[in-house]
Amino acid sequence: AEGVWLSLRNGTMSWDRGALLRGRIVVQELSAQEIDLPRLPVPSVSAPSPEAVPFALPELPVSVEIGSVSAQKVTLGAPVLGQEVVFHLQGSLRLAEGEGETQLAVSRTDGAKGQVALKASFANASRQALLDLLVTEGKEGIVAGLIGLPGRPSLTLSASGVGPIDDFTTDILLGTDGAARLTGRLALRNAAAKPGLAASRSFQADLSGDVSPLLPAEYSDFFGSQSA
Repeated sequence: AEGVWLSLRNGTMSWDRGALLRGRIVVQELSAQEIDLPRLPVPSVSAPSPEAVPFALPELPVSVEIGSVSAQKVTLGAPVLGQEVVFHLQGSLRLAEGEGETQLAVSRTDGAKGQVALKASFANASRQALLDLLVTEGKEGIVAGLIGLPGRPSLTLSASGVGPIDDFTTDILLGTDGAARLTGRLALRNAAAKPGLAASRSFQADLSGDVSPLLPAEYSDFFGSQSA
């Protein structure tokens, strides 16, 4: 009712129709020359209430494999992330029998520096997960604007880990203006249910560094040059 919110131009989908007979959706290429998202869609008022459930990938009746997802030009309007952004996108996706993996590479092409590289996988049966994420942005970037970093400096964020999701440890590095500000580990823990008690989930963080450049100037004296 509010009008167009998504446009795709020169789209291409190359897929194997015969694979459907074997219970597989195989897409060799899913691409577009240009994708325009001026705003997000208006959410439905009839959406179900969210429920807290253990993390798991959906068990689909068919497997899904997309060999290549790409878009030469993706434009996000200012209402989406707070500023208009233009970038190139390349990736892949596989989801079958409760196992999934994805790779994604995003690079800004509007003159501003910004890149996202993601590799992730998870298996319901083994509960094994893998995460390898790297985000880099120049000054006046999207992330610095969304979280209100003073001066909106250049930013680097990396997170990597591999292991069972119920005992998962991720190495974290957050840097600004070419200097590491916060490094360490973030761990997720899931304790089994005991008689009369539900299963519990918790996290443990062991992080340290000079966080004062991430905070308003009035907090500099309190945090000093090193925090843990």
